[in-house]
Amino acid sequence: MLTYRSHQPRATFDYDVTVDHILVITDLGNPTSVTNDIVNVLADIAQAEGWTSMAGYRVVYADSLRDWAGVQLSEQGSFTGFYGLGKRVTSEQDALSRVRELRPTL
Repeated sequence: MLTYRSHQPRATFDYDVTVDHILVITDLGNPTSVTNDIVNVLADIAQAEGWTSMAGYRVVYADSLRDWAGVQLSEQGSFTGFYGLGKRVTSEQDALSRVRELRPTL
C-alpha cells in the first residue's frame, strides 16, 4: 500500500491496485476529503504510477467514515461521478466483491 500526501491543503489517502486493475483508495481524513478532491486524487495517483490514463481501471474508495463507494470513469479514464455499491459497505473485501459484481468488465 502506498500513501500519498500532497503539500497543498488537499486530500490525504492510501491507495493500492489489485491484480485485476481495481484502484482502491482510502481517505485518511484530512484536510480535505477524497470525495471533495477526487479529480486531484486520481491525477495524483496517475502521476505517481506513471499512467497516462486510467482507462480500463475500476475504482473504489473508502470515505472518511469508512463507507465504500465506486468512482465512475469514462472510457477515456476521467472522472464522471460516484456510484453506490447497492448496499452499505464497510469493508474493503466487500467493496471489491461488489465492484467486481457491478462492473465485471470495462
